[in-house]
Amino acid sequence: MSIKKGIELTNEEFFFLASLFKCNALIGVPDPFIGYWIEEIETEMKRAAQSLVRKGYIVYQDDDIDIMPELLEYIKICTKTNMTLWLQSDWNGKQEESYFYLNARRVIESQVSEEGDHLSYLLQERGNPSQTWNEVVQVMLPEEKPIVYESVITLPMEVFTDLLESKEYYSLKYIEKVLKEKQVPSAVAKMLAKSIKHYAYCGQFTSFYHVEEEWRINSLRLLCTEQANWIAKRVERQFQEFVEIRSIGLSEFLQEMKDVILRSKQSSLPLM
Repeated sequence: MSIKKGIELTNEEFFFLASLFKCNALIGVPDPFIGYWIEEIETEMKRAAQSLVRKGYIVYQDDDIDIMPELLEYIKICTKTNMTLWLQSDWNGKQEESYFYLNARRVIESQVSEEGDHLSYLLQERGNPSQTWNEVVQVMLPEEKPIVYESVITLPMEVFTDLLESKEYYSLKYIEKVLKEKQVPSAVAKMLAKSIKHYAYCGQFTSFYHVEEEWRINSLRLLCTEQANWIAKRVERQFQEFVEIRSIGLSEFLQEMKDVILRSKQSSLPLM
């Protein structure tokens, strides 16, 4: 996505600003004070406020806090939205992560950076929801590849997640062996194992839809190699989580992206 100048915040600063709007939980901004004593939290919140003052983002006027107008609008959208999108991308080891907070007319993107244990955010306006959707799709849009397997591969969610997140520690043969043990045909297991171990791109797209005090969550993963494109989406069967993996073309990918939004508005699903 195009990069332009925005407003930089630390985790603590973002959390402090959200608290001013009575926001108990903001998607994408973890509570940095978990495990702290109340007195410690008060001290850290004051420290975050002082940092915002030094940056010129807020000014104390008697007992009131004046927030820079641009930042005020950004925080209002982030804390009042009922739809948040989360995009994670890994291009040959280069990782990017963003949250998109939507209202009817505007979208605020929060680009996440991590250095050690410290999180920081770059907030910037992305335009309207339609423009943002087109940009998100373009980020994940794969090149057209042949469909290498017509059927659906079903794996326990924990197995797929472990193979993907621990691929650096597992050999190609081990990944292939695990897939075969889960009844994946031999030739397909070999292709999929290579895709997990040596993908050129891995993306995860998640939607969070807030309605009637409930968060409805849905997501999909995309794996791209020189030979094939695979999508993986969560399903639930008899109260157990599985992932359905398919080799796809471009038209199917575009429909699956739209379905992530539609499914979140229809049913409540845990995060993949």
